[in-house]
Amino acid sequence: MTDIQIGFERSIISNFFGKTDTLEVTAKAIDADGVGVERAHISFGIVSGPGTILRQDSLTNTEGDITALYVVTLTQNTSVQIKASVGTVEQMRTLQIQTKDITLSVTADPDTSRVSAGQEGTSTITVRVTDNQGAQIPGVPVKVERLSGEGTLTPVTETGMDGSASSTLTINEVTERHSVIVRAFVDVEGTTAKSGGGIASLVHKVKQRLTRDLQLGKGRTTSGGKGSSTRGVSASVTADTVEVVIMPLELDVDTMFVFVSPHRLVVAEDSSAQATITAVARDENGVGISGLTVDFRLRNLEEGPVGTIFNVQPTDATGQATASISTDRQYGNWVVEARLAGVSTVFTDTLKVERTPSSGGTLFLFSTPDSIYADGGITAAQITATLKDENQVAIPSDTVRFAAVGTGQIAAFGVTDSTGTARVQYYDTEEISDSALVIARYDRGTRHLVDSLYVRILPPRDVTTLNINMQRTNFQASLLDSAEVTVRATYANGDPAVPGTEIFFVIVSEGESEDLGIFDPPSAVTNANGVAKSIYRPLTNAGQSEVYAYVINTGGAQVETDHLTINISPTGAMIVDVTIDRLWMYTSDPLPAQVYAAVSDSFGNAVNAGVGVSFSAELGSITPNAQTDDNGIAPAQFIPGTSAGLAKIIARISPTSADSIYLQVVAGEPQSIEVGVSRQEIAVAGTGGIETSTAIATVKDPNDNPVPDGHQVFFRLREYPIDTREGALPVKLNESDGTEPGNPYGTPFDSAQTNNGEASVSISAGTMPGLLLMDVWTYVDSARTDSVLSIFRDLQIVSGPPDSIAVGVNEDQIVDGGGDVWIAEVSARVFDAQNNPVRDGIAVQFTLEPAVAHIEPGYVGNPDNDGVTTPGVAHTNMYFLSHEIGQVSDIIASVQLEGRVVSGHLPQYRFPLVDPQALLYCDPTNYFYPNAFDTAIFDVSILVLDGHSIPVNNQTILFRTTRGDYYTTPGPIGGIEENHAITGPADYNSVFEDADSTGWAQRYLRIPFSIAFPDPQEPTQTVLVEAWVIGYEEATPEPVSLFLIH
Repeated sequence: MTDIQIGFERSIISNFFGKTDTLEVTAKAIDADGVGVERAHISFGIVSGPGTILRQDSLTNTEGDITALYVVTLTQNTSVQIKASVGTVEQMRTLQIQTKDITLSVTADPDTSRVSAGQEGTSTITVRVTDNQGAQIPGVPVKVERLSGEGTLTPVTETGMDGSASSTLTINEVTERHSVIVRAFVDVEGTTAKSGGGIASLVHKVKQRLTRDLQLGKGRTTSGGKGSSTRGVSASVTADTVEVVIMPLELDVDTMFVFVSPHRLVVAEDSSAQATITAVARDENGVGISGLTVDFRLRNLEEGPVGTIFNVQPTDATGQATASISTDRQYGNWVVEARLAGVSTVFTDTLKVERTPSSGGTLFLFSTPDSIYADGGITAAQITATLKDENQVAIPSDTVRFAAVGTGQIAAFGVTDSTGTARVQYYDTEEISDSALVIARYDRGTRHLVDSLYVRILPPRDVTTLNINMQRTNFQASLLDSAEVTVRATYANGDPAVPGTEIFFVIVSEGESEDLGIFDPPSAVTNANGVAKSIYRPLTNAGQSEVYAYVINTGGAQVETDHLTINISPTGAMIVDVTIDRLWMYTSDPLPAQVYAAVSDSFGNAVNAGVGVSFSAELGSITPNAQTDDNGIAPAQFIPGTSAGLAKIIARISPTSADSIYLQVVAGEPQSIEVGVSRQEIAVAGTGGIETSTAIATVKDPNDNPVPDGHQVFFRLREYPIDTREGALPVKLNESDGTEPGNPYGTPFDSAQTNNGEASVSISAGTMPGLLLMDVWTYVDSARTDSVLSIFRDLQIVSGPPDSIAVGVNEDQIVDGGGDVWIAEVSARVFDAQNNPVRDGIAVQFTLEPAVAHIEPGYVGNPDNDGVTTPGVAHTNMYFLSHEIGQVSDIIASVQLEGRVVSGHLPQYRFPLVDPQALLYCDPTNYFYPNAFDTAIFDVSILVLDGHSIPVNNQTILFRTTRGDYYTTPGPIGGIEENHAITGPADYNSVFEDADSTGWAQRYLRIPFSIAFPDPQEPTQTVLVEAWVIGYEEATPEPVSLFLIH
């Protein structure tokens, strides 16, 4: 081995600070012939710079190649020299390392917190890594550590997709203030080869990280970019710190205080008063602590009872908590205590509650009556409080407060009138009591007056009897009629029910009919005589109903009155409503349809019996007259005729009051089918014409009526054109072309249901014209044992409009037109867009460009000169003269369409030589060579004639000879060698100026002596001269023999 070639997959590694990147290093062992050396042991090493070389293979492969992996954690801009060696042979190469700056920051949430003493305290530490533009960088190895303070940190490894990593700082038992300094930094050491585990393990780990980086879209860069650094330092910011403070919730005793306002209460005997407690909790910085629940308590220094504490509120944002004290008619020197959970100190203040007697005046309370019933508020006691001063003078316009203790309900206050009297109502709450306490209080200035009384609440009394009375019970349906209804309620002892007893009024309708009237109001309360009243209104419904009233006693028992019967009569006949027992019937049906006319008043109430109704029908026949029965119904019978259709049946009770209904008279069984189409001719598909036609089958019964809707009719194309050309479209009947699965016939087939006796399908043309034969049938019975068939023939697919034209000339049929005229038959094949011959009769215009001859117009379908017609072909005659033979012209055939012209042409048509003949001349026909240097020159010319013996120009002549060459000029030297010529002036040079060159072609044959006599010893030679009229072998003239001598 004589040399080593070392290579890198790229010349630079560029990535962010702290990221681990790799580079594939290749080496090739080469012998003196430049061939790779197999199983050479190549060693890799780093001469200078950071990083590690990892290699799993130690020997080169069959091509002499070996691959290693260079791994580096980026910490600065630098270069690395990598060496590959075998024995004394080595090779080195330099790799550039470019480190892009990053910024690392760390935050704590919360950075300051308080927890209950002895509880666990936590804070979330978040590390964020960004580039110089603020973009998040995932995959950067980071670590967190405590620089000071206590607590544990959950480990982190690297930033995630959002460029951040999180750790939790935990202090298990917080009993004092903790200050912890947390440091976050890029874990450069954690990504080097020092992590151990062997080369294979490290290669696997590095490749895993690279795979993840590629999936995150980071990849390996080949150039610096905006964030690259040119400084030989680590990075802008690679570490950061944050302080976390966690403190116990316990406070020093002097950071909380409590006070009572007022400190002294003077309360009248048998009265109560209130005071407010305020407690304030602050931290060592004097900031209020919110959300604390303070435990407030009362203690009597005189060992007596105390009041109550209520409405306790937790501390607010300022650290203030409040509560209220009610003295509850208790007195003494009280201590107010405030406690906090977890705080051993008790904070106190004092409240002195003193008793003072009333300074005079009276408050007298009495009830009328002194007993009520537990009837849910029907009965009530009027509580009267009389208020006077110490001189027994009434105190007007002042407030007396009332309270019901235990049971019952009463107004909270009442205002005294000019006599010093305040009145309120006391109601039961459906509880029985012998001593329901009512208290009245008056507090004004130094007057504190109280009085009370007891009200008896007796068991409720039940109404035992209800008597109903109504002014009248017969009405006519009306919105204006009414009658008063009274109900008297009494107890078992005959006493009237107390005022306010609620009575309910009820209407019971007959059967399931609508309610016959209303009560206004539907319930009423009794007056002082135990009587309740309501108004009955009959409204608009006629009929019979019952009315009654009831009361619900305490406990839910119900007592009813007797039931009264009410009759409501209809008004006069106003409205007729006709109905029928069926919606349709067959023609000639022997069973009549039953028709009913319901006659009612203006409110819809059925009239009485005997009202006359007349009937009429616009189709069929009906009973002409009938009368209503007891239900207001007049019956009639309808009989259909032989005609199907919609029968309008009219019932009339007056010239202005009538009603009608419709009955469908349906045709009988099918007997005939009439088939028609919307278009008898449709265009071939894709040719721009109308390509569809609708086939309509009208199915009729024996009376020539269209059969009912929903009758199934079947359509099938028996004969139709089938186009087998590539890309062709089939004929379809609806969507059927005969090839679909389940088709029972193999031809286009479908069915449709009748509507008004008609069933229809759509027929779509294919790409080929032709006649269509269609079978249309339906079945008479549901078992399909009998059918009606119609065969339709009047439909065809016709070619579309002209789309292309092919022009041709029948040169086999060129005939003599007399004189010097020839007649050639020209044809034009006219096709539609699908290459189908178009219909007959389309005019075709023929023209020549240039117009060197005469041509006549034609039309599609005209016969040729033999009397034969061809589909899609137009024939005509073209007349040309003998002297026009050989000239060239375009033959154009065109068809004028609306808005456009379709044309075709036969380009560069050369008028043919008809019945040609040719004469060959040579001058001289023998020649004597005077010496061996002489050249014999012969004037060779040909005359071409047509069948009229008229010379013809523009014919190509080929001259040939057994010796010599043909030239365009007569001299022995020079000129152009050319053995072709064209008849006419261009190739004929007569010695006579007035000679006619028409039909002549000329060349000069030069035969030098050496060519004439290859063997000079031979004295004579015979040379054969020939000429051909190109394209017309029949015109070849006899050859001419030349005699040469020397």
